[in-house]
Amino acid sequence: MTRLVSLAIAASLAVPFTAHADTFDIHVGGICSTDFGTTLGHWAGETSVNAPIDQRDSMATATTQMAATLDQFCTGNNLCFVYVYSNGGAVMSRTLALFSTPWNIAYVAAAASNEGGSELGGTGFIAQIFGQCALAGHIGTS
Repeated sequence: MTRLVSLAIAASLAVPFTAHADTFDIHVGGICSTDFGTTLGHWAGETSVNAPIDQRDSMATATTQMAATLDQFCTGNNLCFVYVYSNGGAVMSRTLALFSTPWNIAYVAAAASNEGGSELGGTGFIAQIFGQCALAGHIGTS
């Protein structure tokens, strides 16, 4: 009997340990938002995450929160797909430029990204109508 137990233990140790990995879809909203609102969708085997990135006052704050979100979901054996909208594109670009953390990001998909600035931002009339937050005054095209 002990020989059988020893053989079972040896066999179990011979099987390589496989670490658990998850796939996350990270959704990042735009200027003057604190989240995406709702996620774009749900795909089988993937977990959608509405990233809590505060884009009302400071790009520095938003960038730090983006890095924390990526640290939480996109490290180790996990894989991330990141979906950004509007200023979320600028936040993601700034985060990737400032931090050298090896996140596991398959791709970043951007819609209406304002990485080069936005006509809705700045100090003009349009910013007053559409951007009722302090950060909107800092994302003009100049």
